[in-house]
Amino acid sequence: MQINKVHEHPWRLLTWVTAFVLVMLFAIYADTVEFTFSKWLANETYTHGIIILPISLWLVWRRRHELMQQRPQPMWLPLIPFALLGLVWEFGFLARVMVVQQYSVI
Repeated sequence: MQINKVHEHPWRLLTWVTAFVLVMLFAIYADTVEFTFSKWLANETYTHGIIILPISLWLVWRRRHELMQQRPQPMWLPLIPFALLGLVWEFGFLARVMVVQQYSVI
């Protein structure tokens, strides 16, 4: 009897899907992400923004054993806020208000 790899390692598929979605979001909102990152590098007030992602990844990595005990299941409800943030970004883009675009992407 052959074991289905997705059921054996459910987090593997979720990791790849999440990585793909993040890459696509960064590609779609590349101008906003690039502007935000350059603002973080140039302005001392915002330099802490650069360390948010590494710290978040480290916190997840620290609790990875607890997370691996969970069984991932699809949920559609969280897509609603993401869709709303996409609309907010679009309004910011049409109004040419970069701060609205930045907050909706972050």
